Amino acid sequence: MLKRISIYSVTFAAVLISVGALLELLVYYFFVAIDKEQLTLLFGGLILLHIVSTLIFSTGMYSASAIYRFGNSKNWFITTFILSFIFPCIGFIASCCLFAAISKHLWKRSDAYDDYEKYITYDYNPEKKHVDEEKIVEAVSTELTVQPLVDIMMEDDVKLRRGAVNVMKRLPKKDAVALLKKSLSDKSVEIRFYAAVALSEIEGEINANIEMAKEEIKRHPEAINAHITLANSYSEYFECGILDDVTARFYLDLAIEEYYHICEMGGGNINILNSIGNLESERGDFNKAIKKFEEVCKIDPDNIYANVGVIELLYETGRVEEAVKRAKKIIKKMPETKGPMREIIEYWAGKK
Repeated sequence: MLKRISIYSVTFAAVLISVGALLELLVYYFFVAIDKEQLTLLFGGLILLHIVSTLIFSTGMYSASAIYRFGNSKNWFITTFILSFIFPCIGFIASCCLFAAISKHLWKRSDAYDDYEKYITYDYNPEKKHVDEEKIVEAVSTELTVQPLVDIMMEDDVKLRRGAVNVMKRLPKKDAVALLKKSLSDKSVEIRFYAAVALSEIEGEINANIEMAKEEIKRHPEAINAHITLANSYSEYFECGILDDVTARFYLDLAIEEYYHICEMGGGNINILNSIGNLESERGDFNKAIKKFEEVCKIDPDNIYANVGVIELLYETGRVEEAVKRAKKIIKKMPETKGPMREIIEYWAGKK
């Protein structure tokens, strides 16, 4: 559909430019071919035809500039109209040459998006000992990815911004939704359209995952993996930021309920317990969240994600001394190598 819109827009602009140019050639022919007496009689009509041809041509150039989105399209319409009206035929040629030069320059600039696309599709997936370390890598990678997109959305080049919107869909859902929501207020109708479509696709993907998991559970009620997929999809729907507050709370409750059900089925591993702790914290039940993180620490005392969760929640509940004491205890076990999680622990260890 988007390709069809683009083809129709280009065709419309090309037809207008061609018709305007042909009418202008017709005016030029009459001015050259007929004698002075006939020219005097037809002068008014020829001037009117010249104005009409100029208007049609300028409208075509306006449409073309809207496709390329360089500068202000209205200003471009005025420029081409003045050039073409004051300088018959020559003005038409000059406008086309000027347009070609500007659009060629912008096309070269849009190649920057190709380089950026190669950068963002780079797949960095190092093997890590713990799941929490994988999350650290993902968080840092996401941070490095989001900022260039924010910078690109500040550019005037619509091609670059449209490319950035397409790339946003590849980010983690929460980051993608946040950026796409901002893009809904973009000055370009085209960008707002692409952003709305991307948000719709993200929501459709999550809903599809939920429905597939439900169908799998209907067929195999004891399939833990299907329950995990359902709980993760509920959680993702809540966390991505695409829902209103009431609906988001509804899916938060569904996710927590499903995770507890997984524990009852015997699937309560570290990832599930960490997820429950995180979601209970989001729901405001800090004591339950601490309990789940503590369960993880009993299984894996060095689990950084759970320990940081406990420290932050101890601080939230006013137990500052306990939080600092725990942070100092953990930091002694951590490697000296600097990293995001060590900086977090050092921050809490220095709290008073």
